[in-house]
Amino acid sequence: MKAIMIIGYGSSMPYAADTVRKQAERLAARRGERVYTAFHRADEPLIADAMRKAAEDGVDELLVIPYFIADGTITKEYLPREIGLEGYGDGVAEVEGRRISVRFGRAVGSDPGVADVVLRTIEANGGDAEKTGILIVGHGSEDRSNSEAVESVATAVASKGYKVFVGYNEFCGPTIEESFHKALEVSEDRVIVVPMFIACGLHLKEEIPQKIGLRKNSRGGIIHRNGKAVEIRYASAVGEDPYMADVMAAEAERVFGR
Repeated sequence: MKAIMIIGYGSSMPYAADTVRKQAERLAARRGERVYTAFHRADEPLIADAMRKAAEDGVDELLVIPYFIADGTITKEYLPREIGLEGYGDGVAEVEGRRISVRFGRAVGSDPGVADVVLRTIEANGGDAEKTGILIVGHGSEDRSNSEAVESVATAVASKGYKVFVGYNEFCGPTIEESFHKALEVSEDRVIVVPMFIACGLHLKEEIPQKIGLRKNSRGGIIHRNGKAVEIRYASAVGEDPYMADVMAAEAERVFGR
């Protein structure tokens, strides 16, 4: 039996796990395979428990999709080990005496299809390539994995004619504040802020709004700068977008066919 497993990082707060489970429901509705969810830490089921359940259900072919923005130490080292693989990449996991052929997918945020999701978000928020500044926000990482994923999407969006800037919440630069000011300078009507995050947690609800001059939990507002009023539209986390299920469905089709 073929199946799919979406793996999230896990958190003591419910929003991240809720996002993964909701996307699993959407993916299951688009595909015929059973879709399992699992977590690296904090949430249940943990990966080992989800693998045991898959073995009990008779799964012998499994596509694993890390629901992360980028591939880093966790996806390349910890997740394969917790799945039962000897290393990063495709392999065979022996679980409860059953051999499961595992196709190990890339982090969902690194999929080229995510650029289309971001473009849909920009269009839905009234983006105009001539008048609108675009700020794509990443968490940032010391090993560049997060920033590489964010910059790849930014390059794809810029290729459509948009004025795109990238800013990071921590670990690397440019900062959100620096890039937001640049987006304001080129904007004639509005700045659309798109967070390349998995879910709307504290970073997105409290820290980032304040860095761009909005109140906590705000979805946007008007900022007066250099004699002009600029509308700020603050989108939800990319990982929460329903179209991310289409990105995963395309990956499943590539691996399993229709």
